[in-house]
Amino acid sequence: MRTILLACLLLAGPAATASEQSHFRATVKGELTIGTDGGVLEVRFDDAAWMKPPVREGYEDQIRSWRFEPILEDGKAVNAIGRMSLQLSAMRDDEAGRAEFRIDRAYFLDPEPADGAAGEDRAGLLRPPVYPADAARAGVGAFVGMVVRLDADGLPEQVAMEKLAFSGVEPRSHGRRLATQFEKATLAAARSWRFPGYEAGQVLRVPVTYSPPRFPAQSAGWVQVFPTVREVPAWVLAEHGARQPVELAASGERGSERLRLLTPLSPEG
Repeated sequence: MRTILLACLLLAGPAATASEQSHFRATVKGELTIGTDGGVLEVRFDDAAWMKPPVREGYEDQIRSWRFEPILEDGKAVNAIGRMSLQLSAMRDDEAGRAEFRIDRAYFLDPEPADGAAGEDRAGLLRPPVYPADAARAGVGAFVGMVVRLDADGLPEQVAMEKLAFSGVEPRSHGRRLATQFEKATLAAARSWRFPGYEAGQVLRVPVTYSPPRFPAQSAGWVQVFPTVREVPAWVLAEHGARQPVELAASGERGSERLRLLTPLSPEG
């Protein structure tokens, strides 16, 4: 895990009190070029001006350490360009004077067709969940990571919440109650989702975002979040050990079939 001195850190949001850690989340899009050996040759972010140079360079270094399956055309490995959407996380510890940065999720797409043809339209297949009323009144939002295992008809056979981080107003003593409400609302919606075109037993990851009322939408930059500890079901852990889940966009769109990452998103330690 990359560690950078706090003096180099640009994180929007309130300062952490002594002995506390503050957590942040951001999304950035960009482009990468993959070489014939599967290594990353070039990295370009669409809009990363909100990151200080040492932070941006640290993320670029992480991406350059990735290895993909070589991309073949007519049986021959070629250089290829791909699009990426990354979920970034940062932890700031004011007392220790340090910050840690990770890439938590990556969603890859092939370059847009030159003719401007639209991608797959999956509107209506993923019904959005109902925002819990108590959380809405309190100004509490959430970033949720869902895991879905499909049956032979592309319907959810099992669903589980893998991750939950609050945003907006910190829930404090109401955290457990609101986490339960977010979980119930998301699971209820997920059971009605449809995923045609997948084989039976396929496991998918789907992000769900609850944008807190009264908080203006932020186009780019760090957003403070308040992670929760989740007990991940045994079947999810077993699936992760057996094969890599397919990452989907919030719309349900599947990423590139060609861009297959072989290495971890962020180094450990």
